[in-house]
Amino acid sequence: MYKKFWISVTFLILLCLCLWVQLDITAEAKRDVIIVIDPGHGGTNMGARYNGVIEKEATMKVAVAMKEELEKYEGVVVYLTRTGDESIELLDRAKFARDMKADIVLSLHFNMSEAHDLRGSEMWISSTGGLKQEAEHFAKIEQMLLKEYGIAKRGCFTRLNDEGTDYYGIIRESADFQIPAVIVEHCYLDRAEEYAFYDTDAALDRLGRIDATAVAMAYKLSSEELGVDYSRHYVSNTKLPEHLLTEDVTPPSEVSLDIVDYNENNHQLSLHLKVAEEESTMVYYQYSFNGGKTFSNKLPFYTNHEVDFVTQAYPSTDNSFVVRAYNAYGLYTDSEVYDLNELLFPYDGPVLREEDIVTEFITSVLDDIETFADELPPEIKSAATIVLIVGSIWGIVTVIVLFMQQRSKHKIVEEYQSEAKGA
Repeated sequence: MYKKFWISVTFLILLCLCLWVQLDITAEAKRDVIIVIDPGHGGTNMGARYNGVIEKEATMKVAVAMKEELEKYEGVVVYLTRTGDESIELLDRAKFARDMKADIVLSLHFNMSEAHDLRGSEMWISSTGGLKQEAEHFAKIEQMLLKEYGIAKRGCFTRLNDEGTDYYGIIRESADFQIPAVIVEHCYLDRAEEYAFYDTDAALDRLGRIDATAVAMAYKLSSEELGVDYSRHYVSNTKLPEHLLTEDVTPPSEVSLDIVDYNENNHQLSLHLKVAEEESTMVYYQYSFNGGKTFSNKLPFYTNHEVDFVTQAYPSTDNSFVVRAYNAYGLYTDSEVYDLNELLFPYDGPVLREEDIVTEFITSVLDDIETFADELPPEIKSAATIVLIVGSIWGIVTVIVLFMQQRSKHKIVEEYQSEAKGA
C-alpha cells in the first residue's frame, strides 16, 4: 500500500515538473522581442551633410517611421535611444539598451566617401562570436531588402581597433552588455544615383518601413494589421512585401503648372506644380527657360505630389518655360511649354537683331553722304567728298565703340539673368 502511495506521489511530482517546464518554455516562447532603434548622431553631432540633407535629421525620420511600422507587428516592443535633437554618448545609448533588456540595437546612419566614388548599403557588426551571428542574421536580411529596393549591396563588415576590440563605439559598448548591435549605413549621400532613396520625407519613411520589415523577418514576427506572417521565414526567400514596394515602370501621368504671380519689381516668378502619379512617390523636379535644352539643378519634392516654388524671370530671346518631374524610379514627365515672353513680357513691335541695327545705320550714313556729294559743285566735289567720308568714318567708329560698350553691359545683365534663373 505504501509502495503504491509513493509511486503515485512520485508520478504527481514528475507530472507537475513537466507542466512547469512546459509552461516556462511557453512563457519564454511568447516573450516579446525588444528592439532598440538608435537614430545616429544628434545635437551638436550633425553627422554627414550633403545635397541639403543633414544626417542627424534623416536618421531621426527613418527611426520614427521604422518604429511606427514595427509596432504594427505582434510580440515586439520598440524603443528609441533619442526622440529629439540631443547629443547622447555612445555608452549611454548602450546602457539604455541594457536597461530596456534589448535583444538587438540597430544604429541608423547614412554614408559618405572622401572621393565621392562609393555607393550602396553597408552593415557593420561585432566581431564577437554569438553577437556577430545574431547581428549578421539581421544584416543579411536588411541588405537583401535594400538591394531589392534598388540600393546596391556593399557588404557586412567587422572592424577592430588597436586594442583588438570592436572599433565602432555603439557596437563595442553594446557588446560589453552582451547585446548584438548593427550599424546600418543605408546608402551614400554623395552619389547622385542614390539621391532618390533619401532626399524626401517620403523616401526616408520608406527606408524606415523596409528596416522594420527586416526586423520582422529576422525575428519571425507576424502582423494581423498588415496581413503578413514571417513565423516560418527563411533568408533564402527574402522579398519586399507588396505594401512596401510595387515596381513602377511608367512615368507620372500628368505634370501641370500654374503661374501664381509675377513681381515686376524684383522679377520673382511664383509657380505651383502638381503631378498626377498613382504608383510611386515623387522625388524631384527641375525647370528650363529654353524649352528643355538646359535645366536647373534638381529640386526635392517636400510633399508627395505638389510643390510651390519661385524663380527669377526676365525678357529673353528664347523664354520657353517647362518643368520636368521625376518619380522614385527616375521616370519623368514634362509639363506644357509656357512662352513667358507672351505671358509676362508682351511686345508688339518688330524684332530686330543687334547686328541688323548696326548694318542699317552704316548703310543709311553712306547713302546720305552719296546724296549730299552729288549736289555739290564739280570744283569742290572731290575734296568735300573726302572730308565727308573721313568725318563719317570717325563718327561711325565712335558709334560702334559706344554700341560695343552698351552690348557688353547688356551681356553682363544676360549672364546675371541666366544665373538667377538657374538658382
